[in-house]
Amino acid sequence: MTEFPLLPGGPHAEAHPRGNWVDTDDLNDRKVRDKVVNDLHYTQEGCLILGERFAENAIALIKRAINVGSRSR
Repeated sequence: MTEFPLLPGGPHAEAHPRGNWVDTDDLNDRKVRDKVVNDLHYTQEGCLILGERFAENAIALIKRAINVGSRSR
């Protein structure tokens, strides 16, 4: 099995045939007194959006695997 280390500037999840990148940078921002704060933890809304993104990516990966599998038969 080939390893795909997650190093800065190196190969990432999308470099692996069964991987995909899910961006989360925007999910932990919140407003405090009209100022945007980049918090460590996800907001409640951020958790819901994260789940949707995971599901969308999982569906895309499954469809990709099905398409690859049907071409190799």
